[in-house]
Order: sequence, then C-alpha cells, then structure tokens
Amino acid sequence: MVEAFQYKNRTYGIAKDFSTLALYFNKSIFDKCGVAYPTNDETWDSLLIKLQELKKKGVEYPIIVNPELTRMIPFINSFGGSVVDSNMKVSLSQPNSKKGFQFYIDLVTKYKVGYEASAAGAGWEGEAFGKENAAVMMSGPWCLGFLKGSYPNVYNKMGIVEMPKNVKRSTMVYTVCWAINRQSSNKDAAWEAMKFLVTEGQQIFVEKAGVLGSNKNVAAKDTDPIKQVFYKGADYATPWKIPTPTGLFSKANDQINSRIKDLFYNKITLDEALKQINENYDSWIK
Repeated sequence: MVEAFQYKNRTYGIAKDFSTLALYFNKSIFDKCGVAYPTNDETWDSLLIKLQELKKKGVEYPIIVNPELTRMIPFINSFGGSVVDSNMKVSLSQPNSKKGFQFYIDLVTKYKVGYEASAAGAGWEGEAFGKENAAVMMSGPWCLGFLKGSYPNVYNKMGIVEMPKNVKRSTMVYTVCWAINRQSSNKDAAWEAMKFLVTEGQQIFVEKAGVLGSNKNVAAKDTDPIKQVFYKGADYATPWKIPTPTGLFSKANDQINSRIKDLFYNKITLDEALKQINENYDSWIK
C-alpha cells in the first residue's frame, strides 16, 4: 500500500483503502440447478465444469467477464505467466501467459459460459449479479455495499470464495490514494484533513462502502466475516501496476483492452492479437 505511491524513494500519496477480487455466487441459482457451490479450493477447470452444468440447466449467463486486462491478469498469473518479464518487456506470448489469456477468452468464445454485463442487460457486473441475471461474478468488496443497499435479497443468499487457481493462486490489489497538491495554499490544513482521511475517515469508508482497510489499525477492527476472503487474497495478490521503463502504461492498457474486446467477438485470433501487441507495445509505453 505504501510502495504503490512511491517513486524514486519519495512518497506522493497515502492509500485511501484497497480492494481485491474474489468469486461471488448466487446460492439460490446453484441450488435450483443442483450444482455444487464453488469452494476456496476451486481450480479454473473445476469451476468451468460447474459453469457448464449451470448452462445446461438453463442459466443463460453463468459468469460475467470484463474485456479488461486488469480482470484477466489473475488468469495469466494463475497459469504461471505474467504481463511483463523482469526486464519490463511484454511477455503475453510466453507459453504460460498465453494459456491464461486463452482460457479467459475461451470462457466467452469456446465454452460460451462467460458474458459481458451488457449482454445480461446490465451496466456492470454488480448490477447483473444483483438482478440475478448472472450466477457468478469476479468482483471486489465494493460490490458489498451496493448489493446490500440495492439488492438485499441477493446479498442475503450469496456466497463469496477465493478466486480459483491453476498452478498457483492469484487475485488483484486495487488502490487509490489521498495526496496534497503541491500548489495548495494551505498545506497545513490539507495535512490535517489527510491524517483524518487515512484513519477515522478510512474506517467510515470501510464500514459503509465495503472496501478494505489499508491502515493496519483500521483493518484489524474490520471483523466482518464476509470480507475476510478479500483480506486473505491480499497475501498473494498482484498490484494493479504494470512496471514500464517510462512509468507510462495507460495507452498500452487501452490498446490491449481493445484487442480483448475484439477477441470476445471473434474479430481477431489470439495469435493475431499477440502479434499486434508485441509489435506495438514499446510505442504504446513511450
């Protein structure tokens, strides 16, 4: 949480809170279909079998998937791959990375169990899950407050387990920070506000919004049983921060996401997408 906002040994912000990904599932849908619930020991292959069983039993949208690198990274890492190597060179074509990439796309195109939220008549995965249009979603603790407030009936009949694994466990850490503008005309007051926001203020976010405490004291007080799976994921999670020689990645992220979207709709093959990424990656991070 500290290193996320450091550059050349200087700290530029303090984490507001953080989130990890876990697997949400609707117990009622699984019960109706006679399919066993996902567990903390699930593998991607065993989960796929359960999703296929749901599909056979008439569940139109077994799992919601997003055409985004940030949601695909747990698959890539779980299969033993990575987005970039130790030299910060793109490594999505590396065999294990490609396996994870392929599996993610196959959920949509080959096995036809994965769908975007829009296909399920929703704007995002939380809404699709809340409407009970989807049986499973991969999401963070930010959905807890949303579901509890907007879809309490679903909140009371859902389960949450750790993300499935392949050769190893993998999930993500997402965080943002509070920072003081260097042009601030009142840095002393801003510092006092910031100290509140990362202590007592953070506790309010943790209690009301469902996010996780990046402050150790706040996290220690967060004993909500339903959130412990998210805290557990932090032990092996990958931070959402792709290292590059320039420190820039936003353009590369947009370009890779565009290819993932095309793959979802069979506009290109995975080999074509990887070729385009390999040929253009260095220009995207300049």
